[in-house]
Amino acid sequence: VPAFGSYSVEVLDRTGETTAKLYPENVDANVASGDAVVPLTPIKRVVMKSEAKETFTFALPAIAGKKVYLEFTGRLQKKSGPGGYTNALKVKVNDKSLGLVNVVKPGKVVVLKVTPKKKVNLANKNGFILFFCNTFAPIPAHNNYYPLTFENGNPFDFKLDITKLVEEGLNTVDLQVNKFKNTAAYLDNLRVVIE
Repeated sequence: VPAFGSYSVEVLDRTGETTAKLYPENVDANVASGDAVVPLTPIKRVVMKSEAKETFTFALPAIAGKKVYLEFTGRLQKKSGPGGYTNALKVKVNDKSLGLVNVVKPGKVVVLKVTPKKKVNLANKNGFILFFCNTFAPIPAHNNYYPLTFENGNPFDFKLDITKLVEEGLNTVDLQVNKFKNTAAYLDNLRVVIE
């Protein structure tokens, strides 16, 4: 492991329970930060089990006249390649639920390659869609779940506009994973970006 990085060890037991631990603990130099980027956690990956809830607190400088976004890469863990999606992740900022109106990226609506082509909103009252996959690599064009409407077949990178929900000083982001059997939500690079 290079000195500037870290790694995650994940164990799947016979009951389907996944346990993960990051080494070195509480350190990940791969999470960029700066005046315009506020990481929500010092580690690169957050693994949230079924029905898990997490709250992150972050401080913002003066943001008048600027746009503020919540960004992350998200998927549901699957042992093999891409195969399906579901509304899996509920997001609140300062106790206000986010939805389709907040989506900047990857897109508000996804059209899937399946025959006949299927059109799906990226979010509804049950949360944001996460695709089942074993990696964050773009979905291959030959796969039935290839998102025709997303750039490069990548449904994993999220950019949500939270400008109207945040203020200078302390703010909170609440994440909740819906109930699923034998899977967990993988969220990488949770951060707030000021543009």
